Amino acid sequence: MEKGWEPGTLSTYGSGLLLFHVFCDEQSIEEVARCPADPTLLLAFLATCADNYSGSTITNSLHGIHAWHLLHGVCWAPSRDKMAGILTGATKVAPASSKRAKREPWTVNMLIKVCFLLDPDNPFDVTWYAALTTIFWTMACSVEFLVQGLLDFSEDKHITRTRVGIERNEGKEVMVFSLPWTQVSPKGERVS
Repeated sequence: MEKGWEPGTLSTYGSGLLLFHVFCDEQSIEEVARCPADPTLLLAFLATCADNYSGSTITNSLHGIHAWHLLHGVCWAPSRDKMAGILTGATKVAPASSKRAKREPWTVNMLIKVCFLLDPDNPFDVTWYAALTTIFWTMACSVEFLVQGLLDFSEDKHITRTRVGIERNEGKEVMVFSLPWTQVSPKGERVS
């Protein structure tokens, strides 16, 4: 069942689960009372989080606790309606400091300004130029082309040189990337 979640999702859920355990420790809630979690305990946890965290953080925390129950084969007792209600309320009272400011979308002019600052003789800058322009023009998410760290590469999730080719479209050469995985299509898709 654990393989049903992406590693990033598991990491996010783990953070929410840690938050829940810290709350329980502060409230002197014994380990045996945490799983299965009593609905009142969960509501108290979510209400406490509401003054400090964004709605998405609180929602992810609840999903993490739910996943923890599922993985351990423990009954999940809370009513979906009650949880939905408190999550809606928590989102409304979340402090402004917990939310990221909206960012402007990238434009061609922004891309040109950034690329102009890169040194074409520096391999690091050339790599960033290739990554920026490819992600921008394919309208892909950066996670679909970039690897988080050196040890995180996986051939079934990340693109390799063998998945890049040139095709002709209406008489013009087009570079095609066969992504093995995307956020929208876990079975992969082609972008050009």
